[in-house]
Amino acid sequence: MAALVAVHKDAPIFKPAFEYQDSTLQLPFGEFSIFSDLKANRVGPLEAMVTLTLCYRSNWSSGLTWRTSSYELSDLLHISHWYVRDVLAKATDWIQRKTAPKGNMAGTFQITHHRCDPALVPMDKDNKPLSFAVPRGAGGIFERLFAGDIDWKAALVWLMLKLHSDWRTGITNKISMKTLAKWTGFGKQTVCDAIKMLRDAGMLERLSKKWECSQFQLYPKPYQNRAARRRAERQTEKWQKSEMRVDGEWRYSFNELYRLNVVTAEVETRRVKNQGQWKPIKDRDRHRIPKAIRTDFDQSLEVTRAILGGSHHAHSGSHRAGGGSHHAHPSFGRGAEATPPLRL
Repeated sequence: MAALVAVHKDAPIFKPAFEYQDSTLQLPFGEFSIFSDLKANRVGPLEAMVTLTLCYRSNWSSGLTWRTSSYELSDLLHISHWYVRDVLAKATDWIQRKTAPKGNMAGTFQITHHRCDPALVPMDKDNKPLSFAVPRGAGGIFERLFAGDIDWKAALVWLMLKLHSDWRTGITNKISMKTLAKWTGFGKQTVCDAIKMLRDAGMLERLSKKWECSQFQLYPKPYQNRAARRRAERQTEKWQKSEMRVDGEWRYSFNELYRLNVVTAEVETRRVKNQGQWKPIKDRDRHRIPKAIRTDFDQSLEVTRAILGGSHHAHSGSHRAGGGSHHAHPSFGRGAEATPPLRL
């Protein structure tokens, strides 16, 4: 825990409730995300907070939530059940009911991380949809909200500050209360009350002078010893040691969960290795395939087409894989980097 710190001579003693995060949760950001729509006033603050809470209660890769009822959301956010029902009814661009409640079991929802055409989803340097990490577990923003230590408005203000902070230190950019109010959709007094609530809860400390634009240290801080980024060569080492299995026109990924038809360029997947039915993957979901597997499949297509004398021969007999087809892609990864040797 941090030592007691006074920001100003006349300020009360401040002590963070939790100094460093134990775990993290990924939330989407960037263009077409719920945060960009909130800042542009295309969604309301409660709609954004309900969506982000469901992100907390979901699988990041699939966007599918755990079973969650509107009553449960009401309890977690400490607001009226009717407010939650209204949000779920109108936030269909971000939250789509996947399964209806049955008996005593709540339903599930499908969360949209970036509301745009799949080809326009903003990507990070690992070719994954943009996301940023917020603390989870002991002292995490959602855990403090669910426990009733802060309200949902304060939680949304903290998340907006986190979005505009240095993710190595947890220190925010300098920002005025007017700008923060505009971005969150709250009044300036509501934002000031939220800042005070967060400070009293030990979740932020003011670093700037009273007459300056506000700058805060957010708590919990990011990890003290940040994990070093692994080199690409080490990440692909285990895949280079094994060969891609070949069965006629099909090429199988190293984990046996994906396979590529080198004639039609179709990709299929299954949930369990050596078990289950193969199902085709739609073009809009191809970015979900692990990058190493997309790289291997790219090279398989290139080699096959070179052997058969070009793409026209490689696609013969398949209308779905024609030149203007949406099903045949010469490349699975956008901005692919240097690739490991092909294993055929």
